[in-house]
Amino acid sequence: MQRRIGGRMISPLRQAEMLERAQGCLLGQLAGDALGSLVEFQTPENIRREYPNGVRELADGGTWNTLAGQLTDDSEMALSAGPSAGGSGAV
Repeated sequence: MQRRIGGRMISPLRQAEMLERAQGCLLGQLAGDALGSLVEFQTPENIRREYPNGVRELADGGTWNTLAGQLTDDSEMALSAGPSAGGSGAV
C-alpha cells in the first residue's frame, strides 16, 4: 500500500528501498564508531603513526578502554534518534 511521506505518495518498493538505505547508514555509523573508539581524541599524526594503513581491526583499548566492537555514546545517540526521525516521515 502506498504511504504519504513528506507530502508525496511512496510505493511499497520505494519504502523498502528507503528503509534499506537508512539501515545501511546506521550500520555504517555503528561500525565506524566501534573502529573509531580506538583512536578517539588522538591527533591525526598519532593515528597515522600508530595505524599507517588505517584502523582496520576491532581491538580492546582506546581513550575509554572499550572492548573490541563496543559501541560508544555516539552510537547510543544515533540509535535513540532513529525512531524519531523515521516516525516523522523524514526517512
